[in-house]
Amino acid sequence: MRVRQYILVILVCAIAVAFGQARRTIRVSRFNKADYLVLEDVAAFYGLTMRRDGREVTLSSRQAMMQFQVNSRTATLNGVDVILSRAIGDNKGVLLVGKSDFQTLLDPVMRPQTVPRHQVRTIVIDPGHGGKDTGCIGAGKMYEKNINLQVALRLAHSLQRRGFVVYMTRTKDTDISLEQRCQFTNKVKPDFFISLHCNSASSPSVCGVETYISTPVGDIAAGSKVPAVTKCSSNFFDLESAFAAYNVQKYILGRTGMIDRGVKRMRYYVVRNVACPAMLVEMGFLTNNAELAFLKHPYRQQQIADAIADAFSVYRVTVK
Repeated sequence: MRVRQYILVILVCAIAVAFGQARRTIRVSRFNKADYLVLEDVAAFYGLTMRRDGREVTLSSRQAMMQFQVNSRTATLNGVDVILSRAIGDNKGVLLVGKSDFQTLLDPVMRPQTVPRHQVRTIVIDPGHGGKDTGCIGAGKMYEKNINLQVALRLAHSLQRRGFVVYMTRTKDTDISLEQRCQFTNKVKPDFFISLHCNSASSPSVCGVETYISTPVGDIAAGSKVPAVTKCSSNFFDLESAFAAYNVQKYILGRTGMIDRGVKRMRYYVVRNVACPAMLVEMGFLTNNAELAFLKHPYRQQQIADAIADAFSVYRVTVK
């Protein structure tokens, strides 16, 4: 097994850590039955200035910005939303951020050099649904399975043009189980797995793109209150998945101008059961008329495909 580089050495009380030429101490605090880090120390660790205005908290420099809200799980890293496992805490005026959130989400984005080095050459693309499983349905009987496949084929071509080797779990409108998708992926042993989907909601006003990665053990999935108690296959690659998902979300937003619904953690079957870094991209809502029209359009599909491919070009160079 290759040596994992992602374990940050933060002990029971506090430990001096090196960042640049300085040495900083990040204090650990037990709060709401979990380990948290003092946010002021995190700011100093990154060389950022911390400012608080009511519930709004900003850590910033000329090069970077992190934004939080007290008692909220939503954070913004350089303009891209990420959903934390635990809300930012206020313990008698001392602001706290979840220790695991720092280790497995914030730090790999802020310091890509902490992401394990590895070759990124082979990618499996998984167009969600297919065959009898239509996925969600938009106006005019627009099936999710078809849009997923159309974008997936474009993405495969975009990645191949950039020198990646690409496999697909399906290339036609065929039935394939979630288990079969994972078995195929684990047989290929790719450097990354990308599952493409479209979303739906009861309200037609809901819109936006979101990117999912597996919930780390001990952390709380988006929309949940219960920590994950066991490790899954993809948890061995939490840092790789977090950094890549952040960049995919960032590049899709920049290329398309879509609404940002954030990078989220949730253990979807195909994400948790593959033995490689993995993500699931919800490309938009078919129940929103504007996004349905967007996702149907070949040019817009190509925008999404090229954005993901560009993000993986950056990922490949960064972790090389």
